[in-house]
Amino acid sequence: MHQIIGLGEFSNSEFKSIASKFECTGHQKLLDYLLHNAHSHHKQGFFQTYFFQNEGHNKAYISLASTHITEDSKKLRSELDVSESMLYDIPALKITRLCVSDQFKREKIGTLLIEFAKIVAYEQQVKIGCRALLVDSKSEAIEFYESLGFEILSEMEDDITSMFLDIPSLRSKDVKNESEKEELVKNFILFCETFNLSEFSSVFKKML
Repeated sequence: MHQIIGLGEFSNSEFKSIASKFECTGHQKLLDYLLHNAHSHHKQGFFQTYFFQNEGHNKAYISLASTHITEDSKKLRSELDVSESMLYDIPALKITRLCVSDQFKREKIGTLLIEFAKIVAYEQQVKIGCRALLVDSKSEAIEFYESLGFEILSEMEDDITSMFLDIPSLRSKDVKNESEKEELVKNFILFCETFNLSEFSSVFKKML
């Protein structure tokens, strides 16, 4: 059985066992975060971390956090077609970390976790608002994110590129008609049911 499961579902001893088996060659910071910070950050409500689990193996993790697009972020606000008259910060979701354990690479797990992040973004949109999914990508991951629809926003220090994915409002003209919206929502529900995410699917079921 495969599922996406929140870190909070594991006891301290279970989590330590999972983290000790994780391998992330060439990305020590991602491994260090999992080993030393992920659990405490999750408990304190700073970042929410989820594992992709299949056949008893925890193959990858993703960490997410709410964020906002400030009034000064004019390029991004323009890309999202935010009116210049909007003087408030725009809510968004950020992928803070994404890592697939070495032995499970090339199984398209990263793609599945990005789809999960999109669903979290839409769930956030329905509940409190969200207009974009953000990520700060290393150069070797830019092509991966671009293949999933992300666009480059700006280059930063330390080989980091800021990228974004538009999360159009399910209530706006960006969703061309009701049948398109319905298909999108049904796909979300199917994904949630496939990966045992009932707490998310219930939100979308109310939209049908």
